[in-house]
Amino acid sequence: MKALNPNLIKEVLHDYDAACEELNRPAHDVVTHSVCHLTRKSIRTLLQVYLISKKINFSEIDSMEKLVYKSIAVNPSLVRFDFSILSCSHLPSQDIPVNCCMNEEKVSGCFRLLNSLKNYLLDEMKVSKEKLE
Repeated sequence: MKALNPNLIKEVLHDYDAACEELNRPAHDVVTHSVCHLTRKSIRTLLQVYLISKKINFSEIDSMEKLVYKSIAVNPSLVRFDFSILSCSHLPSQDIPVNCCMNEEKVSGCFRLLNSLKNYLLDEMKVSKEKLE
């Protein structure tokens, strides 16, 4: 297994914490666009880190959908996660939200996916948050 880049994992955890903070604000203060962007960015980076750990090249992958398919091909148990929640918007390869879902319920669903996926993949890669600090 290739050594993991702790900075990428720290980036995932930082964005996760920022999205979590945003969602914990009073409903009228939540910036759903920010949560959407942070959540999708974290999921993308997390899947990339996972593929790196498995020595899988993903340089030709230009969309979140293809990244998810590649990750599931590497680890079929990932099908248990409902990635369909990510299909509410089209994001160019740079992950700049064009039509992020602005519904707080939908964004919360994306965040729940990130939380579950983060816990599963960090465990799968044998990475503990404490070791990163």
